[in-house]
Amino acid sequence: MRFLRGLLYTIAWFVLPFYGSVRGANLTGLLPAFFFMWAIGIYLAGYYDKEAFSKSTSLIAIGILCLVDQAAKLIVHFTLTGAKVLVPGALAIEELKNMHNSAITSYLGLAIPAWGMALVKIAGLAILYYVLMESFRESGEDANSSIGTILLFGGGIASVLDTVLWGYTLDWFRLDGFFTMDLKDLWITLSIGAFVLYFWKHRKSSQSA
Repeated sequence: MRFLRGLLYTIAWFVLPFYGSVRGANLTGLLPAFFFMWAIGIYLAGYYDKEAFSKSTSLIAIGILCLVDQAAKLIVHFTLTGAKVLVPGALAIEELKNMHNSAITSYLGLAIPAWGMALVKIAGLAILYYVLMESFRESGEDANSSIGTILLFGGGIASVLDTVLWGYTLDWFRLDGFFTMDLKDLWITLSIGAFVLYFWKHRKSSQSA
């Protein structure tokens, strides 16, 4: 069951990608990333029946995710020269400046000033926080809700930092023929699986009540 729950953490791979077009996607590059996310999902699924994390633990975890994302960007920006191939024809590390400042605006080809994107992202995170807290207040919290919140806001706040500090999003992990992403994209993608597990679990609880 844990393996199946872990599989849900990869669910974002099966919908229209937020990070690029699936046309001409190279499965050679996609599959290793899929199994990598599944491995992370199997680990996180181990918390399925655990209690919610404390607020302080969640805040610290969000801060750590933001720092890791920004540290990876600094390392890539100042040490990488050209593309570094990890798996020929599949995976590579390559600096890519996404001047659209978000995956959605990049996909849609929208040009929004950095200050405008920063305000949009902050407003979006505030709305998401309110909606999630209302949902949790009604259904209760558990480890799945904590993990989802940590991953979502770790990625979301890192995205705001990108816009404010860099003026663009520095993507650097390239899946050949698919898209180029960074760690905050990974955090946000994994958060979807955590929330699916949370709402599925509480839906089953409400039906059995």
